Amino acid sequence: MPTSSVPTSASASVHQMTRSTMATGVSGRLGRRGVVWGSDTRVVYLRGLAWSMVTGLLLVTSAARAGDPGDKIRLDLARGPLFTSSRIMGLGGAYAGVAVGIDGVWRNPATLANRPDYSTDWLDYDLTFDWFIPSSDAVDVDGDGRSGSRDYDSIALTLGASLQLGAFAFGVLALAYGYSGGADVMADELDDVDLLFDAAYAFDDGQWIVGAGVLTSSVALTSASLTGGNEVDITGAALDLGVLYRPRQSQWRIGARQRIGAELGLGKDGQRDDEAPIQAAVPWQLGLGASLFMAGDPGRQYNARLRSKQPRLVDRRYLLLSGELVVVGATHGESLEALLAGSRRASGRNPSVSVHLGAEGEIFDHRLRTRVGTYFEPNRVADGLAGRLHFTGGTELRLFELIVDWKLTFAFDVAPGWRNITVGVGFWK
Repeated sequence: MPTSSVPTSASASVHQMTRSTMATGVSGRLGRRGVVWGSDTRVVYLRGLAWSMVTGLLLVTSAARAGDPGDKIRLDLARGPLFTSSRIMGLGGAYAGVAVGIDGVWRNPATLANRPDYSTDWLDYDLTFDWFIPSSDAVDVDGDGRSGSRDYDSIALTLGASLQLGAFAFGVLALAYGYSGGADVMADELDDVDLLFDAAYAFDDGQWIVGAGVLTSSVALTSASLTGGNEVDITGAALDLGVLYRPRQSQWRIGARQRIGAELGLGKDGQRDDEAPIQAAVPWQLGLGASLFMAGDPGRQYNARLRSKQPRLVDRRYLLLSGELVVVGATHGESLEALLAGSRRASGRNPSVSVHLGAEGEIFDHRLRTRVGTYFEPNRVADGLAGRLHFTGGTELRLFELIVDWKLTFAFDVAPGWRNITVGVGFWK
């Protein structure tokens, strides 16, 4: 896991209300009015029920696969603190039931086919880039009450793109983390890359949206003490599923996501030393989220038909409340932070539960939005604390119009042994 970070970025979007913090992104739309997609409501409800039954079965199956690795080292790849966009960070990670924008696919794959009220053309697209520059302070990344080593550097970035074609959408989001160690660190170099390939489809003009994707994870480790200086490549793939329910004429949504856990095995050219961490595990995850929207303009619809033109708003002010419950499965692994710092500690022996809450509002019409949130991060290390409570927040300030409307963004995430601050610029929508 990377250390605390202070990101820098530039953000661009003409069709996205929010953009990844410290990112450069561009959105646009072309094309024509497409065919109105619809289906019988009862059929759609049955599809949702079938999805729930299938994911429940897959959850049981994936939980049964997580066994004791024996004498081998297995890395627990569960991430505790948020590494995400400013909007999701400001909302404390409570985003599965909001689900708008390419940045949200990590929280809910159904996000891809959802559209904000100003996206009305058949074709729409989105690009995003994030670059995180870490501080030099030692922080407690895995939340076990012990700070990691000061003598290593890390860098993290995200890159994503999506394309919406009527009711269908697909996209990819990459998250890459790199670490280089010093004298007191067991890993000389470690690279962790996640690639999410997702697709989503909206039924009944967006009342139901389902999404699915493949998460490919790759960990490359070079360590004089663990691998004899050779590089160990660990790779594998997991399955992501998501659903979003947007009931017409209602000002609330609910969303759910399921990640099927995966075992990562040694690559073809990896070191086969018994002491090397030749395994890693992506834990299964189950999340359930909801959001409630209260608009200043009584004519503004939270769940309007997708791509329908909305009347001009008299009052843009609103209040959005969101919540999410996430269960992360056991991996019977070891802490990555502890391994980097020169020790071995068990991690992910039991499933863990986190709670996320957030609120967002445009408090000054067409000028200022603010966010506040909190989430409980459970500790997965066996001999550590029960967990820690995070406090998050952020703002978006509309600055001036120069070809487009520009905005300044800020977000933070603080907890015992952890702090993360993000600032950036982007297009106001």
